[in-house]
This record gives sequence, C-alpha cells and structure tokens, in this order.
Amino acid sequence: MQRSSLLNWGVLGILVISSLFLFGFGAYYDRVDDDQLVSAIKTRLKMDPRIHADRIVVRAKNGHVILSGVVDTVTEKVLAEGLVANSIVGVKSVTNNIEVRPAVIEDDAIKKQVEEMLENTPALYGKHIDVSVKDGVVKLEGKVGSILQRRAAEEVARLAKGVKAVTNLLVVKPTRPDRDIEKDVAFYLLWSPIVDIDQVDFTVKDGVVTLKGEVEHHAHVMTIEKDLEKIGGVVAVDVSGLEVKPRKSRAQVATAE
Repeated sequence: MQRSSLLNWGVLGILVISSLFLFGFGAYYDRVDDDQLVSAIKTRLKMDPRIHADRIVVRAKNGHVILSGVVDTVTEKVLAEGLVANSIVGVKSVTNNIEVRPAVIEDDAIKKQVEEMLENTPALYGKHIDVSVKDGVVKLEGKVGSILQRRAAEEVARLAKGVKAVTNLLVVKPTRPDRDIEKDVAFYLLWSPIVDIDQVDFTVKDGVVTLKGEVEHHAHVMTIEKDLEKIGGVVAVDVSGLEVKPRKSRAQVATAE
C-alpha cells in the first residue's frame, strides 16, 4: 500500500514538473519584453570584435527580431544573425535585412591586407601567391600543391575588408608521381564503406583522378570527390563517369526471381 502511494505521488510530481516546464518556462519566453530583448542583442553584438555593432539596427516585436543596417562583408552579416539566433534567450525568429557594402579601401591597402593574411595561413606556408587588385577585385595567381590550398587561398582573400570579388587563377601543380597517387586512391576505394571496389575503376594522369563505374547514391559521388581531393598531389577529380544505380533490396530481388 505504501509503495503504491509513493508511486502515485511520484507520478504526480513528474506531471507537475512537466507542466511547469511546458507552461511555466514556455510562458517565460512569451513574456520577454521586446525592449529588454533588443538591449540584450545589442550588448551581445558589442561583445564580438568581429562585428561593427554600432552599424547594426535591432528591432523586435513579440520576440521576432529584425536586423538592418550596413556592414562591410557577408561574413559579418551572417555572423551577426548567428549570434542573435543561437545565443539570446527569447528570440523566436530572425529576419536579416543587413545590407553589405564593402568599405571603400584603396587597392594597394587591400593588396597588402590579402598578402599578410595569406602569409599567416598555416595551410599556405611556403607557397608564393601573386596578389593583384583592381577596383576592389582581387586576382590570385601562382602555383599551389593541392585543391584544398587553392580553395583556402580564395576563402582567405574573401575575408579581407574592401574586397568585392576574387578571381582565382591559382594552378594546382602535381607534387607527387602518379603512381604514388594511384596507391592512395586505391587504398581509399578499397576501404571506403560507400564504394564497391568491384564496381568502380580509376586512372591517374598528371595528378588528375578519373573515376568510372557505379555507386548507390548521388551523395556518395560528392563524398568520394571531396575525399579524393584531400590526397596530396591530386590536381583534380573527375567523377562524371560515375553512374548512380541504387541497389535492389532483398525483397525486390526475391520478387524478380
């Protein structure tokens, strides 16, 4: 009898706590004052040195936040939205109307900034990259050792203030013999859980990996391409020869038989 009573009280306690959580705490979010919310958001934005908080206008109505104003880069716009949406209690939604206007900076200043950023990027140590700038458009030229380095250089250049666009003319130069690349590609295909080694063939010529065969899903094609691009010395990966053919389930095979 006592155990039954304790059990009943326990169930009742759980129901009470659940009700408080669902209705009490939920009601808290509904009661958040918009003025307090705006104040909290402005304070949070000011705490991040990557954001010019004084150039961002914050409004809120019933927990729905609207951001407007002008910033220098797309990165700053996205960062501001992320901070508001993910770190402020009471925010129900965020409408990002912030306008991106690259700061008017002289081409020489942009060039110097990009060069310094590239030199301080660990993935690009020892790589000589020629940088030129005209009307805010950055042009990258030179040779790098991998596809990832080529992408990294472009991403770094885009982060510089005043940059309107980046023209990436970097050439990936093979740094390893084809036979060494072949060994790494073969090892990857052999052990990859998404590849049937009997269904995929490949060749390597001048650092370019060309694949032919069959895979189960479109997502597998993209995964294989990205994974092989990480292999040292790979200049490009051609997956146009991969066909997507989903495998039949056991039920389908049994029905066909």
